[in-house]
Amino acid sequence: MWEYLIVLLKEKYTIVENNVIIILWGDSMGFNEIRLNHTNISSVMSTSFLKIYSNNTSNVMNKFVDDDINIAVIVEKANNKDIPKAVLTSKDILRLTLKNIELTEYVENWKKSNNFFCCVSCRREIGDVINTISKFNPEYVLVYEDKEVIGILTQKQIQRLYDESLMYTCTLLNKIVDVVNDAVCVVDTDSIVRYWNASAEIMHNIKKVDIINKPIYEVFPNALLPRVIKEEKTFENIYNESRENCFNIISARPLYKDGKLIGGISCDRDITEITKTSRLLNQTQSDLEALKEEFDNINKDKMTFDKIVGNDVNFREKVRFCKSISKASITILLTGESGTGKEVFAQAIHCESERRGNFIPINCSAIPKDLLESELFGYEKGAFTGANKNGKIGKLELANNGSIFLDEIGDMPLEMQPKLLRFLEDGVITKVGSEKSTKLDVRVIAATNKDIQIMIDDGLFRKDLFYRLNSITIELPPLRERKADIPLLVDSFVKKFCKQYNMLERSIPTNIMDLLVNYEWEGNIRELKNIVERIVILAKNNSIDISLLPEKISKNRNINININNESNMDLNKILMNAEEKALLRAMEVANNNKTKAAKLLKIPRSTLYFKLEKYKIVE
Repeated sequence: MWEYLIVLLKEKYTIVENNVIIILWGDSMGFNEIRLNHTNISSVMSTSFLKIYSNNTSNVMNKFVDDDINIAVIVEKANNKDIPKAVLTSKDILRLTLKNIELTEYVENWKKSNNFFCCVSCRREIGDVINTISKFNPEYVLVYEDKEVIGILTQKQIQRLYDESLMYTCTLLNKIVDVVNDAVCVVDTDSIVRYWNASAEIMHNIKKVDIINKPIYEVFPNALLPRVIKEEKTFENIYNESRENCFNIISARPLYKDGKLIGGISCDRDITEITKTSRLLNQTQSDLEALKEEFDNINKDKMTFDKIVGNDVNFREKVRFCKSISKASITILLTGESGTGKEVFAQAIHCESERRGNFIPINCSAIPKDLLESELFGYEKGAFTGANKNGKIGKLELANNGSIFLDEIGDMPLEMQPKLLRFLEDGVITKVGSEKSTKLDVRVIAATNKDIQIMIDDGLFRKDLFYRLNSITIELPPLRERKADIPLLVDSFVKKFCKQYNMLERSIPTNIMDLLVNYEWEGNIRELKNIVERIVILAKNNSIDISLLPEKISKNRNINININNESNMDLNKILMNAEEKALLRAMEVANNNKTKAAKLLKIPRSTLYFKLEKYKIVE
């Protein structure tokens, strides 16, 4: 495998002169960069040798024996510098003696041979010169200090140093590549995997023994390296999903040795966490956009007091009073029959309050009791089975610095009521599954169509919560008590629906308007609005007739009201007189039992109390 990495190493600069290789300097990109020790060559050279000057070669044999030396360097002194002429071993001495050859002749023969000396400075590091030494493969390396030979390395020593250095370098490179965060893979020209580092094992969950010496395309059918080998082309930062939930970017390039392609190398950078974070951010952004859209939908038709339709004196007094208390943070309880416009009033109060937060409505009866707490207070991730993995912000927190409208508060489960009471007391929430508390600034507006007092008596509503909600109670009158406002409301709804359905604006005939005015409207304004929408949609050729009305309304068209003179034509007075008579009759039949009287009149008991007080009817 290391052949593929060593190709990156450059050769050293040298000169060859008179059978002597002189290493001048080493390029910084050779073994110099990956050598394992920074040891000078003087620390590994042999100093057990004879240095014999060519003009004093007598008694060489005796010197070998006396000094127990088996190698000698014959040098010539020139300009105070040792010039090597030959190397003599004990084996060479024995051969010269047996064959009776003169030492001068041996030196001449050496000079004519192809043997090289490699001369290096004792200050050179091993790794700095070993590549050049291995290239020329000299029999001996002579080590100089200044101008004198002070040491020698034989070919065996050189080979051992080279092997040790290479092995050490390979081991170091192996450790270096194993600790890098990128997954490194090296293949040969047949796309056979020759190297697979530790990060690759972790990133791709494939052990070295399971992939090395195998074609990479058997493990990764869409691998990039075979293409690198085929096209001899470099690829940078290619996105890849090697396995489920594992994302990376690959850079790969071909490897060359002496200009010849020998394989390819790739580096995979793990971007799994970055990708997951990015996806989470994108999802969060989508959630925020959806939430913003929801807020926009809630607030696009903001209802202000100026948009509330009605001229009834009692009704306008309710409007004036709500407007006067809007800027206070006090809790408000809106009561009245279903469809009387409690949410419209709540929105108007919020808009008039100038609170910079959002208006968040929540219907307590429409949410399963097991989910109401998490809807109101929110929850942390993993708080319960089926919870969103990222947790959820509660409606109260969404309404921070704004207002929350708790519609149908009478339907709030009894076990949730103390938790709401606690929030009303201190303004602090704790998400489900969390121990961290958050202080909020939320204006609470509640509404109900039920008689809370009866619910308290029946043990269905907490008295302390009622008193906390009941700081200010505003009862909205039913539509049948403000019949004079019905034509105004009808005209307003007709204009709205004609615009919504891109129709020509039309008017309601008098006979139909009379039927609408005299109908009792148990569903109040909501029911009236739905009927008007029905009329607008069903009307053809801009024609509106009685056939468009529901039967329950049209069947009252034969009812006549006797009017004796012009002074009795005031519709409000006629209706109020009829209402007062009906109240008196109901109380008489019920023997002044208000609960029974309310049932006879088919109105809530709270409405009965209001009307009895209005007409000053006493028991």
